[in-house]
Amino acid sequence: MTDTLRFPDAFLFGASISAYQTEGGNTNTDWWW
Repeated sequence: MTDTLRFPDAFLFGASISAYQTEGGNTNTDWWW
């Protein structure tokens, strides 16, 4: 793979999950432990 993926200097990556998925007792989600 020789192509380089470039982003602007000020670009920020992020990720999130919702409280409904992790704390709401939703056992049908992949995030439920």
